[in-house]
Amino acid sequence: MILFFIGALILLAGYVIYLHVQLDKKSLRILQLEVLVEEMKRIWEENTGNASGIIVEKNPNHIAGQHFRRFLFNDDPHVFLYIHYTRLKETAERIMKEGFFFETVLYKTTEKIINDTVDLTYKHYMRKQYGEYVVVIGIAREVYTACLNKIKKEKNPRKVFPEHLLAFPCPSPDEEKNEGFRLPVAYIKGYINYVTGEIFPNPLYNPSYFPPSVLE
Repeated sequence: MILFFIGALILLAGYVIYLHVQLDKKSLRILQLEVLVEEMKRIWEENTGNASGIIVEKNPNHIAGQHFRRFLFNDDPHVFLYIHYTRLKETAERIMKEGFFFETVLYKTTEKIINDTVDLTYKHYMRKQYGEYVVVIGIAREVYTACLNKIKKEKNPRKVFPEHLLAFPCPSPDEEKNEGFRLPVAYIKGYINYVTGEIFPNPLYNPSYFPPSVLE
């Protein structure tokens, strides 16, 4: 009987020691995670300026940093924002001057973004392989809502999305593709280069622009 109690005490003592070891390991992992989070926050929040007036971020690869977020969300929450990645600066410039072409629906070649670090970081890493230039599209909520209301009033609803009313039909810039739609230049906020940290705003940007098709 005594041997049984001694054995039980030894097992209990061993279990207590095991729990302490696991707790110490867990505490260490929590501490390491907290340090990592703080480091990420520090990197995202770093930014600087230069004499030319062009703001360049020290760590531009972090699109969720304050440098880019000030440009992206300065008119949030009144605007729906979308981002489109491309490899060539010439393509980004053409979109800013001519408008954004899409074949069927806007979300197939863009990502809708919100002012949230996790959401923006995730969508950036999902899309960044398509290029270092990020075209930013902004459509005012009131404009988007007006289009939705107009679609709902149709007696024979079709497969129509608000962006179809905001854009105009046009041939594809790529001869191998079908015809599609082109959003007006007014909805192009500009574009950024997340590698160099450069921001190129569109002086004609007007997210509250109502096309004639919506005003009719």
